Amino acid sequence: MTPFQAHWLVDYFHGYNYDTKKARTERNTRMRLQRLAKEGFIRGALTHPEKGGFSGIYYRLAGKGLRVLGIPEEKNLLRAPAPPVLRYLLLRNEVYARAREDNWTVLSPLLTPEKEQAKLLQSVRAFLLRRLTAQKGRSEDEDSILRRPDVYLPPTLTFECLIRYNPLNTITGAVVLLVVDDIRRAIVPPKKPKKPIVKPSDKRCQTCGGPMKKMVAPTEVFLFCITPGQRCPKVELKKPSPPQFGEIPLTLPGAKLLLRDTQSVYDVREGKLARVSPRLRVWRRALEKRFGKDFLATDNLFPDVWAQRTNAPMPAMPDSEPAEGGGS
Repeated sequence: MTPFQAHWLVDYFHGYNYDTKKARTERNTRMRLQRLAKEGFIRGALTHPEKGGFSGIYYRLAGKGLRVLGIPEEKNLLRAPAPPVLRYLLLRNEVYARAREDNWTVLSPLLTPEKEQAKLLQSVRAFLLRRLTAQKGRSEDEDSILRRPDVYLPPTLTFECLIRYNPLNTITGAVVLLVVDDIRRAIVPPKKPKKPIVKPSDKRCQTCGGPMKKMVAPTEVFLFCITPGQRCPKVELKKPSPPQFGEIPLTLPGAKLLLRDTQSVYDVREGKLARVSPRLRVWRRALEKRFGKDFLATDNLFPDVWAQRTNAPMPAMPDSEPAEGGGS
């Protein structure tokens, strides 16, 4: 995560400093991250390597940091993520951080402690049902939601949203459905083949070392050896993660939308998208089909937060002033 993201996603960094009797600043967070990097706990890298010195900086755990946390030093944890995945992770964290900076509560299976999820989800359900109850001219489908809300609103937290609520856990304002497209996952369920399809594969057979091919069948996916005269066992492949759209509630009366993806390009000067990616179009079609075209029009929160931006101003260079409270 970047220093800005770390400042708002780690409670300690934006908490109250009892030495200075002030809230900790983002500058203080930057200095602390620089110190942790110098001591080998984390490692800094460029967010956009192709931009060279004009790129921002993000930090990820180093081997020393993993050891302190008691996490095995696996190569996949130490290796930098692939550029498309890195772009997704930084965009997701940026949306989280901007929302917290703007006093939104992020309700997420990833960020929200498990013991708090049920209580906050109940607040969301109560808010949506209040909005639906107050709505005039309800359809039969909407009336059926009021009769059986448990069927249409998920009993467990499977999606992400932004909320504002008071000390009584009553939501005030709006519920915003948050969707940051995960480039590693399908959006909607792919069409299942009616008959098995054989595809090429670069994997080698672990039994004889020969070439293998991939079989995609309606009920299973596996690799099989094609070496003549060999009867090597097939290798079952791990099923892919479920499609993202399947985690979205069936109904969201009165809610708004915040939809982002990593492939679209936002023109800062024009204040609109210069390129709408195919994946974003798929998301918009799926959401419009379920919630209506008016729901898409509510996507106006943080309009400049996108993974790729053009005509953007050069980022400010970080200062090097000493950290507050001696950096301890």
